[in-house]
Amino acid sequence: MELERIYAPVRDDLDAVESALRECLTATGDTSMSEVGRYVLESGGKRVRPALVLLSAKASSGETPASCGEHMIDLASAVELIHMASLLHDDVVDNARLRHHNPTINSKWGDDISIALGDYLHSLAFELISRCDDSSIVRCMSAATKTMCEGQLLQIWERKNLDLSMERYVHIIEKKTAALFAASAQVGGSLGRKDEEFRGALGDYGLNLGVSFQIVDDYLDLIGDETRMGKEPGQDIAAGEATLPILILWEFVPEEERRELAALLDSRSGEEALGVIRERLLTSGAARKTQDTAIAYVESAKDSLDVLSESTYKASLLGLADFVLERGFATSGLT
Repeated sequence: MELERIYAPVRDDLDAVESALRECLTATGDTSMSEVGRYVLESGGKRVRPALVLLSAKASSGETPASCGEHMIDLASAVELIHMASLLHDDVVDNARLRHHNPTINSKWGDDISIALGDYLHSLAFELISRCDDSSIVRCMSAATKTMCEGQLLQIWERKNLDLSMERYVHIIEKKTAALFAASAQVGGSLGRKDEEFRGALGDYGLNLGVSFQIVDDYLDLIGDETRMGKEPGQDIAAGEATLPILILWEFVPEEERRELAALLDSRSGEEALGVIRERLLTSGAARKTQDTAIAYVESAKDSLDVLSESTYKASLLGLADFVLERGFATSGLT
């Protein structure tokens, strides 16, 4: 399912988010800051997180979107700013050169600008969040942002650790990636309905969706290409990241071959390592097990939506879960 079809029920709202982001990023009164802000905005993105806010808010209030509150656009814009900030910092940590088919901020203007801009986007996000005048929403978004930073630190700490357990990997990506998905859906639910049951269910949906999203991202980093992904593949290998597909592959590699594979990963030898790992992933049971793991998280995400009444917004949340899987496995020979 294409994102445009999924986003159709909230298309006008997403356009309003885009306008709000443009105002935040370019209305500084300083030409240099406006230039780099415009570049970030025009680099694009899927806008999954703001869509989660909007769809969750409206799904929680059935077909009566007016009940979602006046701050829905502010919150949706804020979560995208937090996401943008995390990407700016990630690109510096990973020394990434491309994102969304464009040069990264750090490759175009340098690490200093990228780091400072990421900090600035965080400040803009919390300025928007503060407009909601809802302490529970502020606490939720603050906790999510702190958790994302913890996840980034843990991921760096565990680099090159092929003994990393699956549980530890999931713990890290729940923090680094899924926490913002969960918070986006949860604060959306807070706007639509105040019931704890709805907020908790939507938080669970977002958390499981976020875990699956990251598993798919990790898989695509190994089997995808630059044209499809908008960035160079093999970045996780170059950074020494022990992602889930690699950890699963490790289970399928015979004991006598593990030293060779470990040396290849440790060397971070770019295309050579990527080619070998890609071939082994696709010719062993590792790719299938990676897909099955992602499917399990998507199914858990969908199950969490049972508390919601049927609506076009709930249908889009279910469609978004399917999209996460399709973007990773529909064209890789796995179905």
